[in-house]
Amino acid sequence: MSDDLKRKKSDYLLELALEEQLENDGEMQAYQSGNERPHEFSDEHNRKIKDILKRAEREENKKKYRRKRLQAPAFKELKLPCSSSDEPAKIAAYIKDKCMDIDALIEKKQTAINKREEYKKSLIYYTVTGKIDCRNEVM
Repeated sequence: MSDDLKRKKSDYLLELALEEQLENDGEMQAYQSGNERPHEFSDEHNRKIKDILKRAEREENKKKYRRKRLQAPAFKELKLPCSSSDEPAKIAAYIKDKCMDIDALIEKKQTAINKREEYKKSLIYYTVTGKIDCRNEVM
């Protein structure tokens, strides 16, 4: 069998394996039926995709190629997840809200630190000038 024919055969078998695994993946079926959000793939699905890519890489390395390949028909059938249009806005609003909370806490702590520094300076001043007698104080 010629090298070109072997390569075409292995590419075809890889495409079949990918299609079969995608057809048998419950989460992909739920996505196609519209019952599930597209970007939430299971660990099993991710493991299957990694396995397919590893097999493709092994095939490519056998042929002395250094790049991963996915044939056009399989690529055209590949379903890619997309987030809803309002999701980025919700995430941004959540992050902005949390940043405002954190900034308020930082400001509160900084105010407390400044008050303690003022108290410390005034205590040192009154002690040095003799307005406070602390000779009998025990630490």
